[in-house]
Amino acid sequence: MRAVELNIKAGDYAESDRIFAQALALGNTQEKFEIKMHRKNYYLKQGKELVSKDKRNNAKLIYEKLLTLELAMNEKKEAQNVLLELYKRLGNIRDYYNLKGKIDSLK
Repeated sequence: MRAVELNIKAGDYAESDRIFAQALALGNTQEKFEIKMHRKNYYLKQGKELVSKDKRNNAKLIYEKLLTLELAMNEKKEAQNVLLELYKRLGNIRDYYNLKGKIDSLK
């Protein structure tokens, strides 16, 4: 899992996914749950760090990847709101309105 964390920090998400899949294949049911939780927490931690450093494009990539993971409803809403703000600040208007429409349709 340390390799997964380091690859996330390096921005190599494909390699991170590959190593994660290997770790997941080796674990039992409880370990698989813990591995998934650690991975999600690594992405959240790295995303918050990038936002605080104002590295918007890298943070956008992290939060887009984060939305593909299994998240609790409140975590998903928080990630969508952060991503919405990042889209707005980056000038990704089409992505902004697509996500905003998706959020509004869920309400």
